[in-house]
Amino acid sequence: MIYNVYKCLIIVYNREWGDDMEKLYTIKQVAEIFSVHANTVRRWIREGKLKTVKLEVGTERITEKELRVFMGVEHHGKW
Repeated sequence: MIYNVYKCLIIVYNREWGDDMEKLYTIKQVAEIFSVHANTVRRWIREGKLKTVKLEVGTERITEKELRVFMGVEHHGKW
């Protein structure tokens, strides 16, 4: 669990102090960060709670910005 909190802090840190390259996470990596099963992450995607970026047929990733939105650290669009 401490590892997961650390990963969330890194995501927030990158937003605050900038990292020009947007990081991409697999469904499995997101599941590990939030200590849930990969199927839970897939459900969040289906329900529209998380948005993905399609890379190629059958491959999708979640951006670091999207994780910040999901955690409530950042918002989509205007306030």
